[in-house]
Amino acid sequence: TWLTAFQTNFGLTYNIQPSKSPQSPNLIGQSEGWYVSMFGGPHYQNSNLVYNHVGLGTSLGIHMAVGIGKYYTDFFAVRYSGAFSRGTWVVYGNDEFPCNYFVARAEGIIDFYSLLKKHEKGKRPMFAASLVLGPEIGYMHKVDHELNDYSKKMAIGATYLGLAGGVQVKMRPTRRLALFVEPRFSLIPYEAPYYDERSLNDYRNYFDGIFNFNFGIEYLL
Repeated sequence: TWLTAFQTNFGLTYNIQPSKSPQSPNLIGQSEGWYVSMFGGPHYQNSNLVYNHVGLGTSLGIHMAVGIGKYYTDFFAVRYSGAFSRGTWVVYGNDEFPCNYFVARAEGIIDFYSLLKKHEKGKRPMFAASLVLGPEIGYMHKVDHELNDYSKKMAIGATYLGLAGGVQVKMRPTRRLALFVEPRFSLIPYEAPYYDERSLNDYRNYFDGIFNFNFGIEYLL
């Protein structure tokens, strides 16, 4: 008996290896493409609760992040960052209840400007326009009223694995320094108590969609 098997794979594979060419503008000096970045800006939860009840102005908080990354080619980099976000997610009367996120991210950055536009070899283009995307792991901590006793407060805490990303527009005034704006989002899944006398399910699955508009600096080491 003869058995013949066929297997076909579909997809895109990218070999992440630093360029050995001295003409690569993002691998200047001894840095081998490594860079550090700092950024931050306003934060809010993108939800009907915020738009219809809390109000965008009341919900606004802050997002701060620091990261270290590496350019592997002129148009592809990876950035690892830690961040903190805070905003108001719900309001009861005059009481505002905050929500905090403590996160770590690993994101790929593809610069479509450098990928599609030809530029002089060995010279960094002055502009960049990139897509940023990757996983986010973190801890969410929300403050709420305790069930059936509005004089007491309770906390909803959850560790999560979510998705983060955004777009980045960058300008380089010098060879090593870059200034950028980065609108970004995070999709955060978690479980939280759900109280319904008609249901035996005490927990339900939720998703937080949060949005940050950031300004930052990047320095090539």
